[in-house]
Amino acid sequence: MEKEIVIDYQGAPLKIATKQRITTDEVFFFIHGLGCSKESFDDVWQAPEFIDRSVFTYDMPGFGLSEKPSALTYTMEEQATLAKLILQTIPTTKVHLVIHGMGGAIGLLLAEKLAEKLTTFISIEGNLISEDCGVFTREAARTSFEDFVKITFPTLKSGFSTSLNKGEQLFGRQINRASAQAFYKSAQSLLAWCTSGQLLTRFLELPQKKAYLYGEKSTQWADSGSILTPIFTEKKLPSASVKDAGHFVMNDNPQEVYKLIAQAVTVL
Repeated sequence: MEKEIVIDYQGAPLKIATKQRITTDEVFFFIHGLGCSKESFDDVWQAPEFIDRSVFTYDMPGFGLSEKPSALTYTMEEQATLAKLILQTIPTTKVHLVIHGMGGAIGLLLAEKLAEKLTTFISIEGNLISEDCGVFTREAARTSFEDFVKITFPTLKSGFSTSLNKGEQLFGRQINRASAQAFYKSAQSLLAWCTSGQLLTRFLELPQKKAYLYGEKSTQWADSGSILTPIFTEKKLPSASVKDAGHFVMNDNPQEVYKLIAQAVTVL
């Protein structure tokens, strides 16, 4: 399942760490959040609803075990372009995008590149508005890179080392494999997109089937839920609260999350 692939980007090879099981050309393509990696979705491989489905997870460039070139811009636009190149390495006629956090911004920019191939868009607390950007995203966006490397990034790494929450513990391990440059530049780009208002508009206007999942104990949802809930209700957009879960929904309660994703794809 673990497989390193190489894509060509701007005339240079770029190594990407992936985990994939491709048995059909209808693929579930997972995009992780800021500072995370493909391990965010490790429970999908044991989920009974996905045993016979084609699944693809990967580490974004700059994160996890993928290459971290200093020449990349690490903007949401560039990550979306790279995601399309990565997806082109496997045969697909139908694509179900499943995204988390920052992956929401990347997924929405990727969606327009996939056109008729995109069948479903499942957002797991995907970033849509400025209120759902975490404190470290904001901190990275307003500090110098030097201060981020010396102060903010080490604080972020140590802050999750003692957490009792399963999802936060995993994040603490993942962030140690992330490039400071990739995190910093990604955070700046993400906040700019979230404050623009364009992400929410793009999400609501997606013609494909879509749904939004959030953790009932998520502090990020607490900050944005009062804004998004009435909008989702008015637009009759399917959404669901996941029990006993914080922001890292798919790690805190994977059984319910993957059941909800499979149901959404079937019912929507």
